[in-house]
Amino acid sequence: MKRYRSLFEVPIWAVIWLAASFCFAGGTAQASPWLLRPGQLVVSTSYDQGYARGEFLDGADNGEIPFSLQGLLTSSTLGIGGRLGIVEGFEMELRVPLKLVNYAADSVILIPEPEGGTEGIDYYQRNVIDLGRSVAGVGDIELAARFAISKRRLVSALELSLSMPTGYDGPSGTFGNRPTSTEQFVNNVGQYVKPQNIEDDVTLGDGVLVFTPRFLVGMGLKGGTFIRAATGLALRTNGASHQFKLSGKIGQRLAKWLIVWAGGDLDVNVTTGRVIGVSVAAEDPDLPAAEYGGLTNLKLRTPRLEYKQFMPGVGAILRVSKASELYVSYGQVVWGDSVAATRTVSVGLAVRGSVL
Repeated sequence: MKRYRSLFEVPIWAVIWLAASFCFAGGTAQASPWLLRPGQLVVSTSYDQGYARGEFLDGADNGEIPFSLQGLLTSSTLGIGGRLGIVEGFEMELRVPLKLVNYAADSVILIPEPEGGTEGIDYYQRNVIDLGRSVAGVGDIELAARFAISKRRLVSALELSLSMPTGYDGPSGTFGNRPTSTEQFVNNVGQYVKPQNIEDDVTLGDGVLVFTPRFLVGMGLKGGTFIRAATGLALRTNGASHQFKLSGKIGQRLAKWLIVWAGGDLDVNVTTGRVIGVSVAAEDPDLPAAEYGGLTNLKLRTPRLEYKQFMPGVGAILRVSKASELYVSYGQVVWGDSVAATRTVSVGLAVRGSVL
């Protein structure tokens, strides 16, 4: 599921069968060093449901901060993908996500009517800030190619992946891409704090092209245990930060039809992303809308096109037939910066076949 940046913006076995089942079920996000045989095809579909009531801001060590105004971020993703073995030691994969992202929060008036004003209710009706937003569409399309390096007990492969945005609006500050400094915002508060200027970060992605080379490695042990890891560097365009990515998983076959696993994914910035506007966070996120009293509860931020996070997860794969697997998983962002504290439940089905 996609990451979201700030408070108001908002608004991710027997060795061969064991390993193959896991990579079949996981799509691009579960890139595996065990590649498909030439002519072997895997078609998969997955559904991810995520939600968050808080976020990590201004330093990951500060812990999770609740969204203000009782905010709730939800997202639903239907992923459709396929993997195909081209020749010995080479495969390709395509994944297309259909997404619905929604953010809901209480409405608030940030600038009260000036003293002596005579508009009354008309003024407040024109100045109610509604931060709720919803967007649906096709998210970033992912294309990957994998090349086998080693096929011995320690299996390894090189993956080259490309993530392509589909023309949706990318993230911005609470009131758009301008201004880009808190000084400009403070000097022109009345100009920017208007309902029509709200452009919260409810988006289908970061809106950037991402090229990621990864090194994949895995090993199957006696007794049905497997270990696998991946490390790579995400090179991102449009002023976004480049990122170091690391993931690892360990799993165990409990029965011929059941595999369980646990692991985690770490993303950290290696460069600084560009400023995407001015955002407002709450000094007291638990303060109800009726008690805001103007701008006194607001803290100005200048978010950048970057994030970092650690997301551990657990899951299981059930072998439905010789050619199909059903999988379920749960993951949660427990550490990060400029990212929502998202909980994600996923279910999916993968079916194997041959095109030869």
